[in-house]
Amino acid sequence: MRDTMHAIDDLGVHLDQATDEAGALKIPVENRHDALNLKDLTIEWTAGEDQGTCSVDVPPRSSGVLEIPSTDEDLAITVRRGELVT
Repeated sequence: MRDTMHAIDDLGVHLDQATDEAGALKIPVENRHDALNLKDLTIEWTAGEDQGTCSVDVPPRSSGVLEIPSTDEDLAITVRRGELVT
């Protein structure tokens, strides 16, 4: 699986530390924003013909885990806040 991440500077995504557990790809994320919770962003993913959106509740200056369905397809993740920010 190849991974593509379109990220803004204030969002750290650690694809090299992602794990596949119980049908979910778990990706560590770091919120480097000073005032924005990551739950206020829309995270869109595409893998082959599958696509979806998800969110993760990570307060400012904290870390958490983003979960999306496991896939053997190439994965693309886009982050949006109102207008496209990535």
